[in-house]
Amino acid sequence: MADSEVACPVCMLEYNDPQLLASCGHTFCKRCVAHLRPCLCPLCRVPFQSRDVRPNYALARMLSMLHGQAAPSAPAPESHRLQAVVPLVSQALSGLTLTGQGPDLARSLARQGVPFGIAQLISDEDSQIALRVFLLDNSGSTATFDGKYLSPVSGSTSMQVVPCSRWEELCQTALRQASWNLSLGIPCEFVLLNPPGGQRGFGAFREGVDLVTVDPRSNNAQAQLAALQRMLQSTRPSGLTPLLERIQEIQARLSSTYSHLVSQGGRFVLAILTDGVPTSAGSGLPPEAAQAQVAAALRHLTTMLPVFVVVRLCTDDSPVVEYYNNLDEEEELPLEVIDDLESEAREVAAKGNSWLTYSPLIHTLREGGTLVKLLDLLDERTLTPLEVRLLVGHLLQKEDEPSLPLSDPDAFFRQAGIRLKQAPLVYDPLRQAMMPCVDMKKLRPAMRPAGHRGTSAASACGCFAAFRGLLRQCLSVPCFPDARQPPRHHGHHHCGH
Repeated sequence: MADSEVACPVCMLEYNDPQLLASCGHTFCKRCVAHLRPCLCPLCRVPFQSRDVRPNYALARMLSMLHGQAAPSAPAPESHRLQAVVPLVSQALSGLTLTGQGPDLARSLARQGVPFGIAQLISDEDSQIALRVFLLDNSGSTATFDGKYLSPVSGSTSMQVVPCSRWEELCQTALRQASWNLSLGIPCEFVLLNPPGGQRGFGAFREGVDLVTVDPRSNNAQAQLAALQRMLQSTRPSGLTPLLERIQEIQARLSSTYSHLVSQGGRFVLAILTDGVPTSAGSGLPPEAAQAQVAAALRHLTTMLPVFVVVRLCTDDSPVVEYYNNLDEEEELPLEVIDDLESEAREVAAKGNSWLTYSPLIHTLREGGTLVKLLDLLDERTLTPLEVRLLVGHLLQKEDEPSLPLSDPDAFFRQAGIRLKQAPLVYDPLRQAMMPCVDMKKLRPAMRPAGHRGTSAASACGCFAAFRGLLRQCLSVPCFPDARQPPRHHGHHHCGH
């Protein structure tokens, strides 16, 4: 039997080709996942689809390095030129290809100050993102002056919080994401929710006026970045929040123009930067009906296409926050709701992950939509001891040094402390000061919960044996909460094996 922290909960052996269930974040061996019937996570019983199963590169990398093997990386997908099926507003993406990012990206990001281990995760897990679409809410309410953004302090390595309007906060987020995705090599589109001069269909949108494309593969990416800044500066907030119409238009365009990228394994990210609940322009629908339609549209979008949705809120208004949080919790959607930096840091700490300094880098990764599940889980639940070690190990990983000893908590803690002293400080939004990226005093209990410290080997073996027997029953006979009534599944949940 393998060490309990690096053992698959199904077979009780060390993970072999670990696969992560994106719907819940739990990991199992590839062969164990393939034999799960029905398609429910054995640990939490959350349903999953075949497309929810993807390699856990973070765990596979550290296990390989632990055994002195070459670390696995994401396979480079086939490269095909983009063939436009319908006329594009912008022809800047006409040469778009989906290619693996590879180790060169990790080294490039590391040179820009990204921890090398995190750079490797980005290179591996986000390599399948073919396009990010940022939908920018420029409705009238975004003129409200209760926003904020982070700005460097002149002549210092520290940062300061600058008060601003919600629209300015949204603009700062868009510009930051544009620059970040240029570094990643991922094309982006920035689309205004309300086009200047009145509502019109997406086919009538004008490049540089209603939307801007920033494509790192073009020869004029910096000019595109400048065009984005001009569009944002010239936009004055006005109008309602017609999210339904824009989501439907984006789905139609992704389905027609970028469909071949899906067959290559490409994924899309839709980031909605907003401060309000959906409204429907000119339809006369009550707010509740418009909100229900948007939920249905997002469900249809993410069912038909491999799209991950991020809602970046630029408001603290309770009804707005409640609507999107309920959407995240109640709908079975690949959706993440992100607040501003400080609010998100408080939420991450409240979930039991206060050992981590929630830095601007981590926030930038999450608000743009990342497939790195370790980061996605931070505001959802307390990370498991193994997940804590994986994230810390990647935060402190150096290019030319071995990985931290994953299966030895004491040695891991000692070596993490040594490397932390050499790591640069990061901005802590809760203390509003530059701090280490990890709080060592809080790290030890997070790595080894108090209830696990006194567990003997014999007791642990007995617990695992009992659990293994229970799982065997679950795998051979469907285990329903109520034997008289099977669990309810939405129609789009199926194994697809």
